[in-house]
Amino acid sequence: MILTCKLGALGFNYYDGTQVSDLKQLKPDQAKTRITKLPNPLEFYSYVFFFVGFLTGPWGELKEYQDFTTKEMYADNQGQIPSSTSFVFVVS
Repeated sequence: MILTCKLGALGFNYYDGTQVSDLKQLKPDQAKTRITKLPNPLEFYSYVFFFVGFLTGPWGELKEYQDFTTKEMYADNQGQIPSSTSFVFVVS
């Protein structure tokens, strides 16, 4: 089931990235996760069979996975993964 969700989302994200010319037509989360070119086979299979999102869920978008593998999600930290001491946990 998760594989079906990933493939469906990949199709929608690719459509948003290639067929929609005006970004104002997209919602903010659609604009953030759109992809303009298909991944190569290694990227595709590593995304599809990534353990965290394959067997256990929750699944993520391809763009989020690419940002994770290239460390773009840590762009505000200049590509450095934040240390565990920098996280603040709020217990309510």
